[in-house]
Amino acid sequence: EAIGRHPSITTVNLAEIGMQPHDMTIQCLSALLSNKHLSDLDISWNIFDGKVFQSLGAFVIASSSLRRLTVANCAATLDTWGKVKLNCPVSADEFVPPLSRFLEMLSRDKSLQYLDISMDRCDQRTALILEDALDTHPNLKELVIAHNPLGIRGIRSILRLLCRDY
Repeated sequence: EAIGRHPSITTVNLAEIGMQPHDMTIQCLSALLSNKHLSDLDISWNIFDGKVFQSLGAFVIASSSLRRLTVANCAATLDTWGKVKLNCPVSADEFVPPLSRFLEMLSRDKSLQYLDISMDRCDQRTALILEDALDTHPNLKELVIAHNPLGIRGIRSILRLLCRDY
């Protein structure tokens, strides 16, 4: 909370500090991103599930000052969109990278200029979501998507995004 209220901190690096998929992590991210001066946040090498990523997406949308976000190697789990909790059968195709929840919300963000999602298990489905979300993103200038198993279809999604004439 202290960082969230600090009047002059613009850059915060919390890489590899042991954040886990927990409600406390969501509260910490909320407090951090409530800082109106924060422009650069690195939360790489922590462990986030779909719920944390979805909350992060909402906080990024609400933040008008955040320009750089690094979430490299944070998707250490697979997400089934709540089906396991409901005791529903889950097929292998229903396991999606939890980062997908964050990327779906990215289309409503207007401030990010740099996004690093390297090593976050982005596959062809995630690349398609990213293509759709960034299609209308007005300010993103740099995207780092290295070391992800995109596959041929995922690479096609990224290439379509790059080839668009805006």
